[in-house]
Amino acid sequence: MANNFKVTVGFPPLDAEDVGEVLTRKFLRSVNGAAPIEEVLPVSQAQVEFAALQSDALHLELFNIDDAGNLSTSPSVRDVVVSDTTPPHIPGEMNVTYAEVPDVPAA
Repeated sequence: MANNFKVTVGFPPLDAEDVGEVLTRKFLRSVNGAAPIEEVLPVSQAQVEFAALQSDALHLELFNIDDAGNLSTSPSVRDVVVSDTTPPHIPGEMNVTYAEVPDVPAA
């Protein structure tokens, strides 16, 4: 079981009415209830990546910021616990062959 993880958070596209008006986004992440880490990102950034450990509790928030500096009234919020739930790869194709065996005469 892995203990170290790379977490990738993908951001949703802007709503049509926000295109051109929303220029940046504020992303907050808190790990295990610690003070949140804040990043202000260009709206063109589709995702962020960061390191986490097995069983870390993540609280994630994403706000839109418009050209006047206004924050969206409420964020997109996700709470997740980092865990290794990825199964191993499917085994490769099995190989089955047939060989004819001569009949053995009865004794």
